[in-house]
Amino acid sequence: NEWNTLINFTGGDLVAGGKLKEAGLLNWSSPNTDATDEVNFTALPSGYRNSLNATYQGKSFLGSWWTSSEVNPTTAFSRIIRHNSGAIDNQVNYQKSGGLSVRCLKN
Repeated sequence: NEWNTLINFTGGDLVAGGKLKEAGLLNWSSPNTDATDEVNFTALPSGYRNSLNATYQGKSFLGSWWTSSEVNPTTAFSRIIRHNSGAIDNQVNYQKSGGLSVRCLKN
């Protein structure tokens, strides 16, 4: 629910990625489309740990975060922000044996 609230607050799936990304090219690969970091989330391109071969991929090209929504005992939903888009994507059925970033909220 927290991801949905944040995405809706920033204008929806098609623009939220840009508003959450760190601006500039210090960490993100070019073109870092629509990056403004309007809400000080400062999303960074941490990449992900591939569940099939345990390699790390995508650093500087995408950031992937777990949500708290489980699909089943072995998979869950995640959110992805890419260097070449201002959108944020919802990935269904990402294997829990993989590795994604976590964003903690203070109550």
